[in-house]
Amino acid sequence: MPKEKVRLSLTIGGTHVLVMGFNKALQSCTPPFRCDLDAEAPRAETVNKIIEILKQAFAACQKANQEVIGIGVGAPGPINMKTGKILETPNIKGLRNVELQKILEKEFSVPVKVNNDANVQGLGELTDEPPDCQDLILVTLGSGTGVAYIKDRRIVDGRHCMACEMAKANLNPPNGFGVEQICSINGVIGLYFLFRGTAEKLDGDISPKKIALLAFAGYQPAILAYQYLGRQLGTFLAILINTVDPDSVVISGGIAEAEELFIGEMFAVIKANINPEVYNGIDGVAKPLMIRKSRLGEDAQAIGAAMLIEM
Repeated sequence: MPKEKVRLSLTIGGTHVLVMGFNKALQSCTPPFRCDLDAEAPRAETVNKIIEILKQAFAACQKANQEVIGIGVGAPGPINMKTGKILETPNIKGLRNVELQKILEKEFSVPVKVNNDANVQGLGELTDEPPDCQDLILVTLGSGTGVAYIKDRRIVDGRHCMACEMAKANLNPPNGFGVEQICSINGVIGLYFLFRGTAEKLDGDISPKKIALLAFAGYQPAILAYQYLGRQLGTFLAILINTVDPDSVVISGGIAEAEELFIGEMFAVIKANINPEVYNGIDGVAKPLMIRKSRLGEDAQAIGAAMLIEM
C-alpha cells in the first residue's frame, strides 16, 4: 500500500511549539504535537526541544504509513528566508542567529522552509477566502504588531527579507509612537492609563481583556483607549491599502477579539483615507475591499506553514 504524503507544519511561539501534519488538500492528518518553550532558555535546549517534538511527529507518521516530504516553519522574525536563518529575534533567546533550516534538514533529510510567523499566518488565511482572492494583507494585534502581504497567493518577502517588518514604523513622529507602541497589548494598556490619568493599577494586573470588559461596562477611559487604537489602526491600514491595493485585509490576534470597541473608528478612518474605488469596488473589474476579523486565528499559522512545502 503506497504511503500517504504528508507535509509537517512547525509553528514556534513565545511559550510553545506546535507540530501538525497536513495532506495535499491541507487537511490535518496527524494528531497535534505540542511542547512548552522557555523564551529565556539557551540555544541548545531550545533547538533540542524542537527536534524532539518533530521526532515524535515523524514516528507517528511512520506508524500511520505516512511519508513526510518536508517541514514548513513559522517562527518569530526577523528571518533570512533565503537560508532559513533566524536573526536577532527579540522573543526567543535560544533562536537568535540560529540556522534552523540547515539544522532541521541535516537532522531529518527532508526539505525545510522557514518564514516569519505573520507571513505564514497570512498565507494560511487564503484558505478562508474566496478562490478569486489573490492579494491579502494580514495584521496581527498581540504582543507586537505582525504584518504580512500576500501577492498572487504567495508571500512577499522583500529584497532584504524584511517586507512588512513594521516595528520601526512610526504613527506619531512628534511623540515617537511606533505601530507596536499603540497596536499591541502594551499599547492598549498604555493608552488606558493615559486616558485614566494615573499609572496606578486597578485590581491587580491589568490586560487588554480586562480593559475591554471595563469598556463594555461603560468606563470612559477604557472606551477612549480602544477608540484611539481604532483610529491609529485605521490610519496604518489605510497606508497599507493605498500602497498595495489588496483584495482583502484580515485582522487577527487577541486584541481583535474586542473589535466591537474599535472597529467603528477604524472603518471611519479607512473610508476617509483610501480611494473610493477600492472601498466600493469597480463594476466588472474588482469587488469592494473586504476587511474582516480572522476566523481561523492561530490555526492559520499551522496551515500556512504547511503551505510552504508544495505538493
